[in-house]
Amino acid sequence: MPPPISLGTLTILSGQANSEALDFRAATRAQNIKALTIYAPGTLPEGIHVEVRPPGGAWRRLQSGGADVAVTVGDATVLDTVTYSELRVSTDTGTVAADRVFDLEGREESRW
Repeated sequence: MPPPISLGTLTILSGQANSEALDFRAATRAQNIKALTIYAPGTLPEGIHVEVRPPGGAWRRLQSGGADVAVTVGDATVLDTVTYSELRVSTDTGTVAADRVFDLEGREESRW
């Protein structure tokens, strides 16, 4: 299995509700990613979920098994199959009181 690849971070800035987007089509290191891990910060009083969108489309909450994919304090959230163009993290309600930084790590498709 190939080693994980750092994809940088997504940050929800203080006073905002959404992070910037990771564009899997534009980010050279993300184009072959098939699985993604989102590492949540150790301080995260807000509820956070994952949103995705197709090219030129509207943002939608990512679901798995009929439930929204949540990112919880200090945990790693694994997305086993990356099949969308863009991804961001967003608060469930309102805005964040301080910057919230989420580290991203991806795995490329195995070519065995």
